[in-house]
Amino acid sequence: MVYKRTRKNKIDENDYLFTSRSGNQLKGCDIQRIVKKYAIATDKGLGEKGYKADFKDRLTPHTLRHIFAIHLLNNAEILINEIQTLLGHSNISTTNIYTKIDNKTMQKSYEKINWNN
Repeated sequence: MVYKRTRKNKIDENDYLFTSRSGNQLKGCDIQRIVKKYAIATDKGLGEKGYKADFKDRLTPHTLRHIFAIHLLNNAEILINEIQTLLGHSNISTTNIYTKIDNKTMQKSYEKINWNN
């Protein structure tokens, strides 16, 4: 079964993940503009509560891609080769750059090993 995105009960005519209101493909610069807009709004909201985050200077679509990969590896326990496929990397070494494994995750993986087999 193929799932299609819908917008106000209208099925999109394409397979793009990110589309405009009219259903057309968003370009990379459009997505960057949207991420920047929400990063600025988040900075403003956090600033009003006394926090300083500077997301507007650090958050990009590429950063979100890194966060997604790290989350899948550390929290969702998705295998590195599955993440490689999701990200569209042809070489696993590229995926390794995205997915920095922390010590806590390594310890959990080590503890899962059944040494009695």
